[in-house]
Amino acid sequence: MTFGRMVLTTLLCGIAAPAQTQSVSDNAVRAADDAFGVIVGNESLGLYGPDSVRGFSPAAAGNNRIEGVYADLVAVPTGRLRDGATVHIGPTAQGYVFPAPTGVIDYRLKTSTGTPARSVNLYAEALGGVGMTGDVSTARAGDRLTTLVSTGVAHLRDGYGVTATTLSLGDVTRFHPTQGVEVTGFAGGRAAFDQQPGALYVAGEDEAPGEVPRSRPVAPRWARSDTYNDLAGVLLSIDRRDWTVRGGLFRSEAGNNRSFQNLFVGRSTDRFNHLLVFAPASRSRSLSGELRVTRSVPWFGIDHGVTLAVRGRRADSRFGGTQELTLTTDQPFDAPTPWRPRLSPGEQSRSLVAQSSIGLDYSARWGDRLGFSLGAQRTFYQQRLYPAGAAARQVDNNAWTGYAKAAGALTRTIGLYASVIQGLEDGGAAPGFAANANQILPAYRTRQWDIGTRWRWSGQISLIAGYFDVEKPYITTDDDNVFGVLGRERHSGAELSLDAHKGERWALVAGALLARPRVITPPSSSGTLGPRPIGQPATQLQINLDYAVPGVEGLSLSGGYNLVGAQSASTDNRARVATYATVDMGVRYRFTTRSGPVSLRLYATNASNTYADQPLGDRVYVPLPRRLLGLDCVMEL
Repeated sequence: MTFGRMVLTTLLCGIAAPAQTQSVSDNAVRAADDAFGVIVGNESLGLYGPDSVRGFSPAAAGNNRIEGVYADLVAVPTGRLRDGATVHIGPTAQGYVFPAPTGVIDYRLKTSTGTPARSVNLYAEALGGVGMTGDVSTARAGDRLTTLVSTGVAHLRDGYGVTATTLSLGDVTRFHPTQGVEVTGFAGGRAAFDQQPGALYVAGEDEAPGEVPRSRPVAPRWARSDTYNDLAGVLLSIDRRDWTVRGGLFRSEAGNNRSFQNLFVGRSTDRFNHLLVFAPASRSRSLSGELRVTRSVPWFGIDHGVTLAVRGRRADSRFGGTQELTLTTDQPFDAPTPWRPRLSPGEQSRSLVAQSSIGLDYSARWGDRLGFSLGAQRTFYQQRLYPAGAAARQVDNNAWTGYAKAAGALTRTIGLYASVIQGLEDGGAAPGFAANANQILPAYRTRQWDIGTRWRWSGQISLIAGYFDVEKPYITTDDDNVFGVLGRERHSGAELSLDAHKGERWALVAGALLARPRVITPPSSSGTLGPRPIGQPATQLQINLDYAVPGVEGLSLSGGYNLVGAQSASTDNRARVATYATVDMGVRYRFTTRSGPVSLRLYATNASNTYADQPLGDRVYVPLPRRLLGLDCVMEL
């Protein structure tokens, strides 16, 4: 690459966009095997993700994995550590030992190429976000020891009005002392400075607050905070003949020096009470790990496997001590706010969680024709809660859980799958706008079953059609704005996935969710709960297409369509949000210079600039982010 062309490319890249390091070859549409959820670099697609699988959050439920190993993640791996992630649910959970009713999110760590290499990602967005990330990989001892170091710095301004300056670091080192043995150590973190909170809208009546400005700073200048998260761990992988060992030990922590919830409580469609909920410094941290040993024995043409697993965690958090500040009363959205009042935080609460489990899995596989697995776990769970100004209390929940999974081939192109899974899953943490903000809820019993079929044609088209039924506690805010269990919640319905590739010319990934989410109220219910849970659409549709332009090597066009059905926005179901749809568009151009390959990607999310209110809690909304234009440039040097 000549100096002039390098400068020109760098300038073009300097007006570019995302928050994770990309690879020149990254393309989520072409990397996806189904429409259920995949993250590749800074691109993601699918019906599901870490915060929503069949209407529930696997991340909040504690169903995180790092390269297949259980980890209790207070903070998920940032783009400095992770290469991508996959949602394991339905057919993709069949080969997974110890699955979970809410699904599993499995993060892949970055991997060095085995040779010295460097890549730079420069990006910017039309809203004002700019940044740069970079990866450097090295290899030593004949490629037995590889290291990848990643850094990033950015000024963020997203579609919710949140602004911050961030610094992130990561290191992934892999050591192969001998054949079949790999030890991986990693550490990374992210710090955000001068972070301004976005706006949340609380409707006073049964209607949404009306169209409000989006992506504008709406909090006073003094309502800023600094936050951090870090994650470190070690992974062990041993494959020796008929024995397999997988294990890991992880430490995860997140915290802040203070935090603010920025609330606009509607008096009418254009006048609000502007409130800030201030919380002093808080922190959560966890130490977790898992060890699995598998013995495989081929016998009479069937591969038998027995897996013994032990896992555990210890987690503690400090939260609460909030103070409510009234800034303006019955004023327009952009009314000036007063100078900083006196901040007087209250006493904080503390939560301690200790959990351990031992599990046994038996699997049998007859080639590609038939496979099944049975598993059981004994879990010992204890949470100690020390509320501010109240007596300590303890929750114990020791439970047996089990599962059964099976998958088989009817023909060369048609297969069936089915599973029944029980679980003991976390209840998550209360949102910042709740009266018990950030309180850690205990674990609850959950269950799920599903059945479906998969068709494959010529290795280019794959269609999945399945039916599922999931039941968990219904957790949201009550009439006193306390976040907790109000009853049981059940989601059942059909999920469809189509993955089609026509050579190198085009790739299509489409998915649909046709569900029936409903609330099962306890006999003692006062009758204020409606039959529909908050924020759960009955219909979702997503279509993504990538098309390589003929005659122009390296040039491709992409597009996406996402439809979200009507949702309830209040516990009594009197407030509702209408169906909305968004369109995404993109252009990608790859070319090669003397220094290496380069990828330029121009994209637009919510290109139609659709406005919609998204319910977060009982009459609590956040607007859908406005149209976002960005340019992303990746250079491998």
